[in-house]
Amino acid sequence: MRPDRALSLSIFFTAVALALSLACHRPGTAAPVAQAALPLLDPMLPPYSGHPVSGEIASIGSDSMDPLIQLWADDFKGQNPAATFRIVSKGSATAPKALVAGESLMGQMSRPMSEGELSSFRAKFGYAPTQLVVAADALAIYVNAGNPLPRLQLDEVDAIFGKDRKAGYAKDIRSWGDLGLEGGDRGGELLAEGTPEHIARVESSFTGHFLGKSLAQPARR
Repeated sequence: MRPDRALSLSIFFTAVALALSLACHRPGTAAPVAQAALPLLDPMLPPYSGHPVSGEIASIGSDSMDPLIQLWADDFKGQNPAATFRIVSKGSATAPKALVAGESLMGQMSRPMSEGELSSFRAKFGYAPTQLVVAADALAIYVNAGNPLPRLQLDEVDAIFGKDRKAGYAKDIRSWGDLGLEGGDRGGELLAEGTPEHIARVESSFTGHFLGKSLAQPARR
C-alpha cells in the first residue's frame, strides 16, 4: 500500500471511530471532548490493522467529496467485509442536518460549518463537532471554450457580479462588449442572476461565500 494511501485510510478510519464514539454517547455520560486543534497524524503511521467491524456506516453530505468517500469506503470494506456503507451526497448543507437528526454517523463537508449549524449541533449533543480535514479544493469560474475571450481577471469578475466594484475595476461590466468583444445574443448582454446580498445569504453557495466577504469591505468611493 502506498504511504499516501495509508495516510488517507488512517484519517478515514480515525473519522469512523470518532463518529461511532459520538453516536454512542448517551445522556448522563461524559461526552467526548471536541478537539481544540485539528488532529495531526504522523506521516509514517502504519496502515490500519485493527479488528474487523460490522454494521452500517452512514455518511451524508457534500457531493464534491463523493469520489473520495466512495474510494475510502471501498478500501474500508476490503478490510471489513461485514461493514456496509450508506453514502448520500447532496451537498454540504445536508451534513449538519443529518448529524443532528441522527440519520448519519459522519457528515462530509467541503466548507466549515456555519455558526447556525454549530449551534444546532451543540444544542442537540452538548458538545461541538470534531472536524477532520482530509483534502483541500479550489474554486474556478469557467468561460465556455467557444468564447473568444481568453481570460477574466478577478477585478473583471467583481465588476460583473458586484455593484460597488470593490476590486477596483473602472466601470460596471454589463455586456461582453465591456470586455472587448462584439455581438452575441441580446446585444452581448451578460446575465448575472440574483443580487449580491441575496446570494451571500445562501449558506451553501460558494459564490455567496465570496460575495459575503466582498460586501463586508468598506464601500468604494
